[in-house]
Amino acid sequence: MRVVVIEGDGVGPEVISSALRVLKAAAAKYGLTVDLQFVEAGDNAFRKYGEALPSRYWPIIESADAILKGPVGESAGDVVVGLRRGLDLYANIRPARNYPGVKAVRDGVDLVIVRENTEDVYVRAEYMLTNDVAVALRVITRRASERIARVA
Repeated sequence: MRVVVIEGDGVGPEVISSALRVLKAAAAKYGLTVDLQFVEAGDNAFRKYGEALPSRYWPIIESADAILKGPVGESAGDVVVGLRRGLDLYANIRPARNYPGVKAVRDGVDLVIVRENTEDVYVRAEYMLTNDVAVALRVITRRASERIARVA
């Protein structure tokens, strides 16, 4: 399995280091071969290459089976939205439920939120009309609405 690793910025390398220890332990336990390929993305990549998600890494990213991405700094929108839109990762699926023995505000919660992840304000069409007024274009297509509805 080919895994692209994006360490990110700030605490990203620390978080990724811990995640890699877990991934390596799981791979060893279950006899999996994991090929890690590190690529740069985030604020440091932007300073170095002029791009938060450098185009030079797209062939590596597109050929991966999975991506392990750490937190990214100020350029997070460029990195996250770039990955979502570039790889068409349109379905954001978020389960939420209560677990036995864990105190919660309300019992019996068991739901899944399914959100479209590439359109809406993720098209990043935002403009400053004046110093005090910003406008964000919200794009919603029939195609994206229908396919996320099928996932849900």
